[in-house]
Amino acid sequence: MKISTAFRVCYSVFSLFVLGQMNAQEQPLVIKQDSTITQALNLKIEANKEQFANEVYSIQLYYGKYDRAQEIIEAMKTAFPTLSPEISFETPNYKVQVGPFEAYLDALEELKRLKAVYREAFILQPKREL
Repeated sequence: MKISTAFRVCYSVFSLFVLGQMNAQEQPLVIKQDSTITQALNLKIEANKEQFANEVYSIQLYYGKYDRAQEIIEAMKTAFPTLSPEISFETPNYKVQVGPFEAYLDALEELKRLKAVYREAFILQPKREL
């Protein structure tokens, strides 16, 4: 017995329609989280607010791997001893920044000196609101 092509097409469309309407996995997602994780996250948010809420400028020299960030910090100590570079982590990379500079013109003047060595350096604007 041969099954006609039209029957096969109709059967396929009907099967797809019926299977598309079935929702076998409509279980609501419930995430259980320890309260210490929430407390730690809130503490981190508050620490970041205090660190970045100041209306000051900074200069970012590098964004990338940890080893290179450490090399830049060591090189900065000898090449620019008046500046104090800081390293911070922002997933998945490390940032090297110098500052703070209260006035934009001070940051711009320092950026001109740093650009001779660190071409990718740029001024970070202050964060006004968190």
